[in-house]
Amino acid sequence: MWALQLRKPAATFGLAWTIAFCVIGEPSEAATRRDPDWPCQQIKVPTISAAAIWSGPPLEGRPSWSADQEVADLVERLAARRTSIEDAQKLIDEFSDKAGSQKRARLLLLFAGVFEELNKQRDEVIGGLARVAHRQAASADQIRDENHDFLELRSKADSDPNKLKELGDKLDWDTRIFEDRNRSITYACEVPVLIEQRLFAIARMIEPKVE
Repeated sequence: MWALQLRKPAATFGLAWTIAFCVIGEPSEAATRRDPDWPCQQIKVPTISAAAIWSGPPLEGRPSWSADQEVADLVERLAARRTSIEDAQKLIDEFSDKAGSQKRARLLLLFAGVFEELNKQRDEVIGGLARVAHRQAASADQIRDENHDFLELRSKADSDPNKLKELGDKLDWDTRIFEDRNRSITYACEVPVLIEQRLFAIARMIEPKVE
C-alpha cells in the first residue's frame, strides 16, 4: 500500500489506495515484484490451461465446435453469466440426453467451446484491467503534481485566493474521480475469478458424462 497525502485549505487529509500499479513514494520490495499492469490484489494468472480444470479426454484434435450450430448456440448460452449455474446444468443435461450414441463426442466438443469462449472473456477482462491500470497511474501522477502546485501556492504570503480555490477544487475533483475509478477496479478484479469458477463448475457438470 502506498499513501498520498493531499492538503486542502482548511484541513489535512490522507488518502491511502491499495493500487499496486500506482507507485507513490518508495515501493516496498514485495511491490516491485508485482506486475505494474495488474491493479488487483488477486494473484494474476495470465492463462488457464485445460489440464488445470479438466481431467477428462483430451480436447485437442477435434472438429471445430463453432461449425456445429447447435453446439455453438449452447456454448454461447453456457458462457454467458446471465445463465445461472442451475440453468447451465439443465441445458447440459438436455443436450446430453438427446445426443444418443454421439454423446461423448458432442459433449467434448461442447466443453472445448465453453473453455475457449470463457478463456477469451477472461483475456479481455485482464487486458481491460491493464489499460485501466495505466490510466490510473497517469491520474495519480497528475494528482500528485496538482497537490504540489497547491501547496506551493498556499505557502506564499501573497497567493491569489481565487487561484488557490481553483487549484483546490480541481485537486478535489480529480481525486474523487480517481477514487470512483478505483472502486470500479475493485469490482472488475473479481470478474476473472468468477469466470474461472464458472469454467470449473461447467467442467464438473460435463466431465462425468464423458467418462
